[in-house]
Amino acid sequence: MANSPVKECEVSMLDIRHVVAIVLFLINGLWKIIRSGCDYRTLEEQPQVLSQQVTTRLFV
Repeated sequence: MANSPVKECEVSMLDIRHVVAIVLFLINGLWKIIRSGCDYRTLEEQPQVLSQQVTTRLFV
């Protein structure tokens, strides 16, 4: 029973790392979209694709 709190902590750290990786992926993607300087249609499509990718990573 003494090992239970350690395992819970390890699971929490894995979850935090996963969330941080997703946030960094989102920021990196948004930065690329902003710097690309494309037309408005592309600026509408790229964030939608990025949000779908982030959602997929969040639930995997």
